[in-house]
Amino acid sequence: MPTPTERHIRVVVIPAALDQPMYEQHIDIGAGDSGLRPLQALVGGFIERIVFDNAVDGIINEEGKLTGLQPNERATALWGPRLMAGDFICGTLVLTGTPDNRGEMTDCPPMVRLDGEHVWITPTKPTNGAIS
Repeated sequence: MPTPTERHIRVVVIPAALDQPMYEQHIDIGAGDSGLRPLQALVGGFIERIVFDNAVDGIINEEGKLTGLQPNERATALWGPRLMAGDFICGTLVLTGTPDNRGEMTDCPPMVRLDGEHVWITPTKPTNGAIS
């Protein structure tokens, strides 16, 4: 059981390398901590929040393209219509819930499911919903 200074959230991690599996992880964001350090560790640098819809956010390396991180085909396919034409995501994508009313990270919602080699998102608005 977490102590009063621990707070864990569920995230889904989508690595850029296709030979690395997607996986769920619980990260400790601490009491009053935004989860910055563990998220930076997962994406390998400064974080940038990208919005999927009103329940799911993505966290990526803010400088992923500038530092030459590998393009993430799975993340780009998932984000598809939310990206500008020709844009793509580089590096690891971490799926979380949207921040709560205090601005703290929340669990990746149950509408995001891992099923073998696929991530399924049951959207709150229409989208293509699955990547592999």
